[in-house]
Amino acid sequence: MKELLGEELYNQVKEKIGDKELIINDGKYIPKSKFDDLNEDKKKIQAQLDEANTKIESLSKVSPEDLQKEIDDWKTKYDTDTKALNDEIAKREREYVIKDLTRDIKFSSESAKKSFISDLEEKNLKIEDGKMLGFDDYLTSYKEQDAGAFIEEKKEDKSKSIDLGDIHKSEPSDDLSHERKILGLD
Repeated sequence: MKELLGEELYNQVKEKIGDKELIINDGKYIPKSKFDDLNEDKKKIQAQLDEANTKIESLSKVSPEDLQKEIDDWKTKYDTDTKALNDEIAKREREYVIKDLTRDIKFSSESAKKSFISDLEEKNLKIEDGKMLGFDDYLTSYKEQDAGAFIEEKKEDKSKSIDLGDIHKSEPSDDLSHERKILGLD
C-alpha cells in the first residue's frame, strides 16, 4: 500500500484507520479480522470435504456383496436383540400376572405355593390384556388334585356362637347362675 500511495499519503491513511489492519483484494479493502474468520471457515469446510471424500473412497472399495452382508448382519443382530427384549418383557409380565393372581390364595406352606406356581408356569397359559386365560379352571382343578396345598377358610355359623366377652367383665360370684345365663345354659 505504501508503494501505491506514497509515504506521505500512506501515513495519512494509517493515521485515519488507526490499528486496524486492512487487506487489499482487487482494489477492495477488507478488515483483517473478517478475512481471518473467512479463512478459518474455509479451512473447516475443506476438512469436512476431505473427510467426506475419504469416506466415499473407502465405500467405493467395498463390493455390493460386502455391503449387503454387513446390512444382513446388522438386521440379524437387530432381530435377535428385539426378540430377546420382547421375550424378557413377556416373562416379566407373566411373573407379575402370576404374582397378582396368587397374592390372595392361602397356601398351606411356602413349598405348596412354589409347587403351584411351578406347575402353573409349565402350563404356559396365554396372557391377554394382563389376564391369564384359563387360570380359574386351573385353580379349581389343582384344588381338587391337591386340596392339602391350600388352607380352607372356616365359615363360622354366627347364630350358634356364644359371646364370652361378658364373662370376664362380670363380677366374680359364688353362684354360677350368672355365668350359666350368659352361656345360655339356663
